[in-house]
Amino acid sequence: MNGSGGYPGRRVFGAELRRWRKRRGLTLRELGHLVAYSAGQLCKVEVGRRAPSRQLAVACDRVLDAGGALVAIAPPQPPRPRRAAAAGRSVVLRGFLEDGRPLFVVLPVMPDGHRSSGGCVG
Repeated sequence: MNGSGGYPGRRVFGAELRRWRKRRGLTLRELGHLVAYSAGQLCKVEVGRRAPSRQLAVACDRVLDAGGALVAIAPPQPPRPRRAAAAGRSVVLRGFLEDGRPLFVVLPVMPDGHRSSGGCVG
């Protein structure tokens, strides 16, 4: 997410992130090293110019031992894009067995767009 819209609480999150970072005695560079983000990216989040990703909020919360405080005010996880297959439909796989007989396998498409394994594991 960028800072141009979408998440109105980015300044609140940024202020809280700064408060937790300073409470732990870390510089932007040190925190960046611990959460694998650049100091520049963290600075933009702290001053409210950029909204945090959910991933960044979780990483900072963990590293700063904020007890869920940062995750609680972070933007929600954006919805995953839906796959082309609609829920309730099936995918038919066709082929031939070694002896030449035709083989048809029908796999239901799950609501999240993934094909069912038919209950098989592994």
